[in-house]
Amino acid sequence: MIEQIRENQKSLRNANKMQEVYKKSLDTLQELMSVMNQTILYQMIARKYIDPNLDNTVKLLVRCKQLLMSRALAYQTIKGIVKFEETTAKIRAFIDIFLDSTPSESQL
Repeated sequence: MIEQIRENQKSLRNANKMQEVYKKSLDTLQELMSVMNQTILYQMIARKYIDPNLDNTVKLLVRCKQLLMSRALAYQTIKGIVKFEETTAKIRAFIDIFLDSTPSESQL
């Protein structure tokens, strides 16, 4: 949608359409930021972009896009950490089995 607005700014010349897109982008930003525990930052952004004009609407949409990308990256990172921990646990279990099966010096 950001590219569509940049390419054809006439699509948001209608004040009602501009207000609708602005409101939806602000609501989306609020939801995304509240999930990421960024409510104070959201309040600062909402105060900064208080006027529903084309520039502010595009900036809010860009922030929404960045937050969505950040959220996806955070999920991928957490998923990688979980996989690493699972692999580490398997390796430790294998090492424990190996050490248990190896005769100690007292047994020799």
